[in-house]
Amino acid sequence: MELKYNLEDKPSLGELIILGLQWLAITVPVLIVIGKVVAGLQFSSFSDQVNYLQKVSFVVGISLLWQVL
Repeated sequence: MELKYNLEDKPSLGELIILGLQWLAITVPVLIVIGKVVAGLQFSSFSDQVNYLQKVSFVVGISLLWQVL
């Protein structure tokens, strides 16, 4: 079996950007849908729901950054 990259190989910058955008396109809708459902169950006011989604987005962003580093 032949792989495109070996263990120590790294994709080009263009491929890395495309792969990053692909993960962004997967992560953001899932984050919004699940966050909106949970916020709707927990909070009745719209401002509290938006605040909750902002906090969840921040936590997910920090955890993804921590995972990469």
